[in-house]
Amino acid sequence: MNLNTAGSHYALSRSTVGKKADKHLDVFSSELQESLQKNSPTPVTFYKNRKATHQGALLNKCWDLIAVSDGGNKAATEFKSITASSFGKHYSSRVEECLGVALDARTTGDPIWLGYIFFYETSAGVGQEKNNKQIQKATNFIESITKRHKMYNYSILITIDEEGNMREVYGSISDYIKNKKQYLEKMK
Repeated sequence: MNLNTAGSHYALSRSTVGKKADKHLDVFSSELQESLQKNSPTPVTFYKNRKATHQGALLNKCWDLIAVSDGGNKAATEFKSITASSFGKHYSSRVEECLGVALDARTTGDPIWLGYIFFYETSAGVGQEKNNKQIQKATNFIESITKRHKMYNYSILITIDEEGNMREVYGSISDYIKNKKQYLEKMK
């Protein structure tokens, strides 16, 4: 997956469409799907957006991308973004949603691989010190849902500046693809 290409698309989409229905994140779903298709030795079917549903214990949740191996097992990925300027207002909602959908998916007892990719959009307007503090808080959160609480199999934190330059802060796209691919192959 080319982060520079995805970042440019993200910046362009944000400037023209805004954050409406998270369309600015669609490029990541397409890029991940393409990377997984290229690297998977077994047949995998992909579903996106409204077709990417997984019945949890309480919710029939639409994930951003679901991959189903030929054995029928699922790997679901959620993409979320937050801007530096709205971090204080929306951060707790992102955390609650992330934890809630993972808990709901896990309590069914059905095996499912869960991935979470969180984008933090930096802003010169909030200052470097505030950006750094918020990025550290987001990093701690992303690490905890994967390592401490084990709610997600793999998670990534990516920062994006106003020009669309991206930086992997926690986790990496290449390791994410490897981890997800191994799960899908194991489930044949």
